Amino acid sequence: MKNLLLPLFLTFLFSIQLFAQRPQSVEGNVNNLPVREYTIVINQELVNIGGKEKMGMTING
Repeated sequence: MKNLLLPLFLTFLFSIQLFAQRPQSVEGNVNNLPVREYTIVINQELVNIGGKEKMGMTING
């Protein structure tokens, strides 16, 4: 009986650790859907509008 206690106890400890390290959902993403991230850079630059250079906004250049 003593020979079985240590393996059972270790199995119990490892199983608790596996459940504790399960990835948690991100707040607002309760279904763990894929997350896509985009980088958008908005600048104010000279742009050509109808053949004239004017200040305008550019997105990602």
